[in-house]
Amino acid sequence: MAEAEARYESRTEHAPLIGQGSRPRSVTRLGSVAASGGHFLSWFGGAWLGFSLMMLFPAVAFVRELGVFPIAFTGLFISIGALLMYFAIRRGLTAVRLVEVGELTWAVITRTDRKVSTSRDSDGRTSTSVSYDVLFMYRTTDGESCFGEINLQRPDAITDEDIELLIYDPTNPAQMEFADLLPGGLRIDSQGNTSESSRSNMLSLIPFALLMLGVLFGILMLRSLA
Repeated sequence: MAEAEARYESRTEHAPLIGQGSRPRSVTRLGSVAASGGHFLSWFGGAWLGFSLMMLFPAVAFVRELGVFPIAFTGLFISIGALLMYFAIRRGLTAVRLVEVGELTWAVITRTDRKVSTSRDSDGRTSTSVSYDVLFMYRTTDGESCFGEINLQRPDAITDEDIELLIYDPTNPAQMEFADLLPGGLRIDSQGNTSESSRSNMLSLIPFALLMLGVLFGILMLRSLA
């Protein structure tokens, strides 16, 4: 801990002064929605749930022949997709709240551990995935030292500088987010000025479009079976 404190002091000694800006900070409605769609969970969950919803409609057509089993089976997949979307939306809304009312501070990466995981499928083939546990330290405006850990597939976004901008909940400092990892098109600088990337916002709406496409194709499939 003492070593981490010393590293934090040395790296933030000449850091630019933080400005909190006026709060609540501005986030558009589009930015709020896109924040929920700008995470891997929302992309995976949107595709999963969209496909499950698409299959629900044909399942209805086979109720007379097969009973409720097709609907119940499809409902299981819908539940999984809905759960993934729930976590993605919750993370997005948390990020929006942090941008609106959170406190800004500097964080210092104290250690990065590389993790290699190997799995074997039913055919005997092995696959390897690499992730990184990034440990970091930051201080609240009250001078409290906080430590955190985050697992990332690509840590470059928060390990390329000596100090990284971080935003945390003043009522719960353990709830925080790196500025460079904000989902969707959310952006914030060290002076508390917010902005949004239009391109990232639009791309982050794709998971929700997948849901609507799933329903649309499901209706078309149901009509073709009628």
